[in-house]
Amino acid sequence: MSAQFRGVGGKGYVYVPGRTGWKLRATGTSNRHLVRAMKRMVEDLHQRRRFDILDPVIARRLTLGTVYDAYVANRLDGLVQALESADLAAHVDPWIADYLSNGKSARNAPIYRSQVRSLVGDRYPGHQLTPAAVKAWLGAMRITSGAKRGKLMALRSFVRYCVEVGVLPSNPIREVETPKKNPASLRWEPQSVDEAIVAAAPDACYAALFAFVHATGADLSPVLELTERGDIDLARGVARLRGTKTAKRHVHEAIIEAWALPALETHLRHMMPHVRPWAGITRYMSAWHHAKAAEAAEAPAYTLRMARHSVAVRARKAGRSFEWIAAQLGNSVYQVATVYGRFSPTTAERLADIDAKNTGNATFHATDRATRAPPASHPRAARPA
Repeated sequence: MSAQFRGVGGKGYVYVPGRTGWKLRATGTSNRHLVRAMKRMVEDLHQRRRFDILDPVIARRLTLGTVYDAYVANRLDGLVQALESADLAAHVDPWIADYLSNGKSARNAPIYRSQVRSLVGDRYPGHQLTPAAVKAWLGAMRITSGAKRGKLMALRSFVRYCVEVGVLPSNPIREVETPKKNPASLRWEPQSVDEAIVAAAPDACYAALFAFVHATGADLSPVLELTERGDIDLARGVARLRGTKTAKRHVHEAIIEAWALPALETHLRHMMPHVRPWAGITRYMSAWHHAKAAEAAEAPAYTLRMARHSVAVRARKAGRSFEWIAAQLGNSVYQVATVYGRFSPTTAERLADIDAKNTGNATFHATDRATRAPPASHPRAARPA
């Protein structure tokens, strides 16, 4: 394994051993003392079986000069890390393409891309992806734990992809603790607030959208992207809701509360069955306009998502069964009972309901007695003259 010198300048060459044999490689210098030092370095690396260094030199992925600088500075391990570390940023777009090809939500794809880019940027060597780095990334965000949880879920999806395609040898962030979900919000509002929001909408299109969501408890995104005019039966006051979350919510019918029908009639009356009533409106646009309308209705921070709770709680307080509410929302009866069981009608509400029913029954029977002729066998039946 003696050193050799070639060319006009007398550049030095050293035989480098690898797993597959020996190769002659240039040192990049004509300094004989430096060439001999590189030869001794190669011998030392061979004795220590550092093929993680020697094989890349043979493959010309590293030069002897680069290895020698790291060897002298005792930074060989860092050199290996940098060598074997792929640029994760280059794999973000392929990950998104794979995500979409598996039938995942196109609506969420740009959100997930943005969340991962906030960590990896334009270049991110894979060896830098450590639990400490991810924890510091999440800790620097001034957002709720639920929002941090969402970002970590996006990053985990990206890392799983990188492992699957061989970019990463293993999942380096498996042990990162998952932030807690945000406390469940069960804010709900009475019908009068929902009506005020519809009245404060910027135009008839948004008024109909707000009325539809607040009167059915429908999920906003499927309403914007999937609902067609033919899904809404104004004569019956019923809507066919399309969704993607669960089998129960995939397609189900929901009752439209009667107060919302006029706003829907105004917007929908001239539409053909296959037209999407709110095509072109994004959930961000609708959320912005809804926030303005909610402020005008003196219900700040009341979101379209919370309309689902309003529909369920109003139904519960009206004495509707858990089965009725589950059919309305497209949830399981167990889930509805778990979430909305606390909103049972009060004693005053139940008494008022009984009084209303009794009054209605009394009116019915009085009217029935006054108008119904007695049977022929009854003593009050008219006798023939």
